Amino acid sequence: RKPLFFFVRYWAFPRPQIQYSTALLELSQGEWEGQGRAEKYDEATMQRLREDVWNFKAPGGESQKEVEIRMVGFLEQLHANIKEEEARIAIVSHGLAIKCLLRGLLNFDPPMTYRTLTENTSITQVNHYANGWGLVRLNDAAHLAETGSLEQDLR
Repeated sequence: RKPLFFFVRYWAFPRPQIQYSTALLELSQGEWEGQGRAEKYDEATMQRLREDVWNFKAPGGESQKEVEIRMVGFLEQLHANIKEEEARIAIVSHGLAIKCLLRGLLNFDPPMTYRTLTENTSITQVNHYANGWGLVRLNDAAHLAETGSLEQDLR
């Protein structure tokens, strides 16, 4: 679990404030970290996973439910501490952690977590409204078209 997780606050000055938080880490695989998936996810493990994907966790790891609680808690606390109405915050995290966050913010069923696509470097945007959080965009990778990499992937 590499520390590539941070959030950026943008205000009226040109230099953003970058802060790091372990609350934005990817789901921990505990004792299974760094080991091959085929070694650990045998048929019996896959059956347990299918039976309760939301609460399943590797030994010493964490469940998607725990990641959701951690990620939503971080965002709610961050939002509560923002004084500026027009503050923009960019959060950089990992795919499954972002999906768990979305599940918690938007209250969709746990199986939707795996059906939601979040490509590397894509942008997902949520806004906070008077009645809660709303999804503005999901898995937006239009910025990759400028480099040609998206165009090559679509061929």
